Amino acid sequence: MSVSNAADRGAIVTFFADGLGAVDPPVAAGQPGALSEPFNRTVATPRVFFDIYQADVIYSGLPAGAPGPYQVTVRVPALLSPATNISVSLTIGGFGSNRVTIPVR
Repeated sequence: MSVSNAADRGAIVTFFADGLGAVDPPVAAGQPGALSEPFNRTVATPRVFFDIYQADVIYSGLPAGAPGPYQVTVRVPALLSPATNISVSLTIGGFGSNRVTIPVR
């Protein structure tokens, strides 16, 4: 994402992450995710925040046909004020990610 290609409030965006834990149904390490349902969703659902607003998590798990990294798809909170540097963080199983920033319009 860039300032000229910012995420819209209410839009669906996808992030990729490591270390999100077990998936169901389980797969052996290094094996690709399922190509159709049942997809390999994370056992725990992450919490994703844009600034102080929690996003709706649409999907968290292995990408279809790929061994990783994990895919996390969320809806950008509509209550955000547009800015070029919205802080985004993820928490799962009591562990927090590094914060990144993305532009939102």
